[in-house]
Amino acid sequence: MKTCSKCKEYKSEDNFFKNKSNTSGLRGDCKVCSKKAHIKYLQNNPEKNREYSQTKYNKDPQKEKDRVLLWRQENKDKVNEYQKKWSELNREKYLIRMRDKNRGMHKKLPERYVVRKFFRGFENVPIELINLKRCQILLNRELRQMEQQA
Repeated sequence: MKTCSKCKEYKSEDNFFKNKSNTSGLRGDCKVCSKKAHIKYLQNNPEKNREYSQTKYNKDPQKEKDRVLLWRQENKDKVNEYQKKWSELNREKYLIRMRDKNRGMHKKLPERYVVRKFFRGFENVPIELINLKRCQILLNRELRQMEQQA
């Protein structure tokens, strides 16, 4: 058991981060206080944080991309909640992004577009069926173009 140097609460040792330079082998402040101090530091020093992040990214971009992707996959609820809040707070920007994102979607016919457009409500649609539908759409478009030209 140990007392936190910041909140003065008496806590078990597993509530403290390790620090080899201290005689106890633990930091003086508990994990909760340490995290609060870290968040406060990041908020007060956004330039340093941005510079550090950029340096870390420049050293190994693929490693950082993989790390972020893994975090996003493991924290889908947090990501969805953040996106929902952002879209509500930035309604105009959100609508512009959605318009730009969806513009031309029907021309490219990616898998998610075909599934959303023609297989709504179905789960685990076979890729062969999606590809067949994509071919059907493309053929119908070509037929319409040929009819218009004739």
